[in-house]
Amino acid sequence: MKKLSILFIALTSILTACSSDDDSASNITGSIVGKWKAVSVDNSGTLEFSEKGNDITADFTGEAYNIDNVLVFTEKPNVLASTGGFSSKLAVTFLGQTITQKVEDLELLGGGTWIVNNDELEITDGEEKGIIKIDKLTDSELILIYKDQKSSFTDDEGTVIKFNADLVATYKKQ
Repeated sequence: MKKLSILFIALTSILTACSSDDDSASNITGSIVGKWKAVSVDNSGTLEFSEKGNDITADFTGEAYNIDNVLVFTEKPNVLASTGGFSSKLAVTFLGQTITQKVEDLELLGGGTWIVNNDELEITDGEEKGIIKIDKLTDSELILIYKDQKSSFTDDEGTVIKFNADLVATYKKQ
């Protein structure tokens, strides 16, 4: 049961991380400036455990609910304000079993200054910087893809946990 708790802690950190490594072409035809309301948040990925020579792989998916995240992008100065968040029902499958757990009150993006560079949204808040892929940006729709494919940590018992995760958030302009 302790490993399950670690799984959900790892998944929570995935949901709040901001990075992008995808180099594929994007569809940017509109301006990001304005007010955007999240309408869907989907996530999936793989967790790998390594403990005492034993490797275990677990797949996960997340389905968001209670989505009330709103992003407001202003320019001159380029400032991002973010309010609200979402909750997620996570399903983790490993060793032939699927376990679900709800994670409440998650935040997609924090505030800070922003810049769009090609298909990447860079957000800086103090010394923290996040880069998120813009998959689609039109006058009415914004799709952001968060990727975390490099994260790992070791728990108190020496178990190494690595994860690969994708989170796709879709916004509609208000």
